Amino acid sequence: MAWCMNRIIETWKRDIGKGFRALADLLMPRRCLVCDAKLEDEQLYLCPHCHSDMPLTRFWQLSHNPMADKLNELIQKELERRWNCSEGESGGEGIGEGDRSGMEQNLGSAAHCRPEPLARPDGIPCFETHRHSHSTHERYAYAASLFFFSESADYKRIPYSIKYGGALKAGKYFGNMLGEKLAEVPWFQAIDMIIPVPLHWRRERKRGYNQAKIIAEGISEAINVPVRTDILLRRRHTKTQVSLDIQDKSANVKGAFVATSASTGYVRHILLVDDVFTTGSTLFACFCALREVFPPEVRISVATLGYVGQA
Repeated sequence: MAWCMNRIIETWKRDIGKGFRALADLLMPRRCLVCDAKLEDEQLYLCPHCHSDMPLTRFWQLSHNPMADKLNELIQKELERRWNCSEGESGGEGIGEGDRSGMEQNLGSAAHCRPEPLARPDGIPCFETHRHSHSTHERYAYAASLFFFSESADYKRIPYSIKYGGALKAGKYFGNMLGEKLAEVPWFQAIDMIIPVPLHWRRERKRGYNQAKIIAEGISEAINVPVRTDILLRRRHTKTQVSLDIQDKSANVKGAFVATSASTGYVRHILLVDDVFTTGSTLFACFCALREVFPPEVRISVATLGYVGQA
């Protein structure tokens, strides 16, 4: 009898909810974020046409993809830069194998040898490095975006409406959609925490929210992994990246982030989240900050809603 009454109550609540939604749609019609068409009762944020035509990247289906390659290229260059710095400090040319071995033992945590891409016994590619004469590695960073982003395409309105228009529920909705895609593949399994790219406190106070955190919360609901906002902090206020060229974007965010030693427990895999991947400069700066706290054995991967590139 109780279950029957509960079912009646739930049906009643649902009908009332539909009635209020219909009234709200009459007074203030909901519109597709992409084409501005009027949405029908059960449609959320996109009309059927824009939903079916969304330029999905399908990067999550590939462990190696253009986005991941861009990010890992930045990581590779940083490892090589550190190697070249340490080589120069030791006299540059003419270093014998014995001298090189001794040099490697005294590099400290900030200097790594030249990495060589290779496959580990478990089939996972990584960049092998050496530090303090112990074999360590920089694990391959996986990366995926939900859809292709272009200034000339109307789908740019999705991240814009989230970032500048206060469409927080939409941010969580599309984050959830991305999370469901990540859950389909093995390389995004066993994620221990989700870390959104932080805003400087001044910018977040002015905007009222952090769009990366909203997207991260949507992903969190899909894959049942906690969002941590106490580990990665933005210590320096930076210019917006939109109008900067590649070199200026990199310089703008270099050293802008710092990771704290907050309690994390056992961590194997971290997912960094932002709204759009353009050059990768911001996410790479976050990667470097996290690497100061987490050892190379902890994989740091990346997920965003948009990816600037061609379908």
